Amino acid sequence: MYMKKMISLAAVILSMLSLSACTPKPVDTNTVFDVTSETALPSETAALPAESSVSETEAVSAESSDAVQSESAETTAENSDPDSYAGKWYFVKADMVSEDMSFSMSLMDMDITELTAEDMLIMELKEDGTTIIGSAETSEEASWTVTDGGFAVEGSLVELGSERAEFTSMEDGTVKTVLDVDGSDTMEMFFAREGSDILTDSLSRSYLEDSFGDIMDDLLEASMTEITVDTPAELDFTGESSIMFCRFTAVEDGEYTFRSESSGFDTAIIYSDSSFEETLCDSENTEGGFELSHSMKSGETVYIEVESDSEAVKVFAEKK
Repeated sequence: MYMKKMISLAAVILSMLSLSACTPKPVDTNTVFDVTSETALPSETAALPAESSVSETEAVSAESSDAVQSESAETTAENSDPDSYAGKWYFVKADMVSEDMSFSMSLMDMDITELTAEDMLIMELKEDGTTIIGSAETSEEASWTVTDGGFAVEGSLVELGSERAEFTSMEDGTVKTVLDVDGSDTMEMFFAREGSDILTDSLSRSYLEDSFGDIMDDLLEASMTEITVDTPAELDFTGESSIMFCRFTAVEDGEYTFRSESSGFDTAIIYSDSSFEETLCDSENTEGGFELSHSMKSGETVYIEVESDSEAVKVFAEKK
């Protein structure tokens, strides 16, 4: 099934990150719900009689109040109108959320690059309150009703691992439902209406690569050695990498000198953030260590990339 394929992919990624694999909760496939709803239409505002004893101020106030009530009623009716959700909705993104980290998957990440794919998950909401959800390989009938923040689908929802799914309307035009994967991890599934630009984007762009970039940034931040003016960073280069990173945060305004001590040749580049895109200064390949100076504000953080052919390097930060 579509969901099993998606969850299997998520489980592989999670296991790669030393997280536990995820499996959906069992579903009772014999229970079917039949839900209908009636939408109340706003009544027309009654006109004031031609001759009225109320004062002009009171009349204006009453007219203003009626206008607000009428506008509110129209807004409520619009939000609860099945026509606002009726149509085809395509699954476009899954967010796996755990206590440690999260990542996103697009249709492209699931090897779906066209709408005609057999495992493309589609939810068609009909104006009569019924819905068909599933893929070309397998689909199921259910019912749907409008809620305060979106709509709910009820039935034997094998694809969603639940008997009822609440969909919340998002600001970007998608709707989201949240699945409990294993009690601590969750999967957020997003659907976009047919013709949406988000659908086209999901078919052609990898959200997973973007997510891994964020994850790697977080891991790099967590593993980075902190330097202070009192404590140098002791970098161990006995592993496979000849490049290591450290971080320094200024406690007061001033010019700081960063230098290294080693038995080999060292090179350093100082960056403004952990994306390592903006270079502040860099050193020559120097035997026995490098030395760089940089003016900093209190609370400012810099990131230092150190490359060395030595097995051990000490990096110092000193305020001039």
